[in-house]
Amino acid sequence: MTGRDLAAGMALIVMGGAYAAYTVATLPVGTLRQMGPGMFPLGLGVLLAALGVGVAAPALARDMAMPPVPHRSLWMSIGTVAAFALVIPRFGLVPAVVVSTVIAALAIRGSRWQVFLPMAVVMVPLSWVVFVFLLKIDIPLAQWRP
Repeated sequence: MTGRDLAAGMALIVMGGAYAAYTVATLPVGTLRQMGPGMFPLGLGVLLAALGVGVAAPALARDMAMPPVPHRSLWMSIGTVAAFALVIPRFGLVPAVVVSTVIAALAIRGSRWQVFLPMAVVMVPLSWVVFVFLLKIDIPLAQWRP
């Protein structure tokens, strides 16, 4: 368990640090007396990195081996985000969600269409509710742009 603790702590540190650095680079932070729009996201990034230190530090004191990295799941997760970004501007929300769901399901060995097809059917209206209805983002449901 300690190898997982170290890996999880390091991941939290990297994500929190990257989020804080991105916030500082793109938003005015301000001061504690006059907070800018970047103060809250910066605080979240620093808090996430601090939590990562809290998770990783005890793991460093123990003798352990690093856990194996699940390469298939890692690459499929990255592929899911990339596919969504590439498909949505050309084909719309519905095809992007379906393609992303299929790729995400392929990250799990032995996943079957009986599992990820109903998941895609549920994800399409849920994505519409989140992106179009709640966030008011103008995304076509389906289109064809070669």
